Amino acid sequence: MQNRTSSRPMLPAHAPPRTPSHRPIGGFTLIEVLVTVAILGILAGLAAPSFKALIERYQVRTAREDLVASIYLARSEAIRRGGDVTLEACDDDADCAWEIAAGGNSIQQSQKLHAISVTIPDDVVFDRWGLASSCHVFKIEHDRNNTIEQEFHIIRTGTLGDGACPTT
Repeated sequence: MQNRTSSRPMLPAHAPPRTPSHRPIGGFTLIEVLVTVAILGILAGLAAPSFKALIERYQVRTAREDLVASIYLARSEAIRRGGDVTLEACDDDADCAWEIAAGGNSIQQSQKLHAISVTIPDDVVFDRWGLASSCHVFKIEHDRNNTIEQEFHIIRTGTLGDGACPTT
């Protein structure tokens, strides 16, 4: 039989790893983590007001896009039906901001907008050729921040533009 001795010393089965005791173990201390979280909290607090204005501008822009889509729908429905289709503001106590109707029947109602005011001064009537009854001005503004607003118009031919109706 061969002698099973080797030049390596025998280690116990559960020996700790061979690392120098002066080597630090990696990671963060609790103090480092708390300081980092505190700094991030302060930075988030400083950025919050700018996010509020950004969200308010986004809400007004989204309301304008929804209203423009409804204008185009009312116009195309008038052409498709061969008759008058009306875009009108809903009553203040209604669950909608505006409505598209033809012959007394509702075609589409918008959702009630929270914190957004939409001004549709007159009913916009599109005839069977898709022409509007006259130039109409729409105003959309944020209830909490009146400096965030958009105003646009639609002329008789259905063309949209920014601001008040053109004088010709």
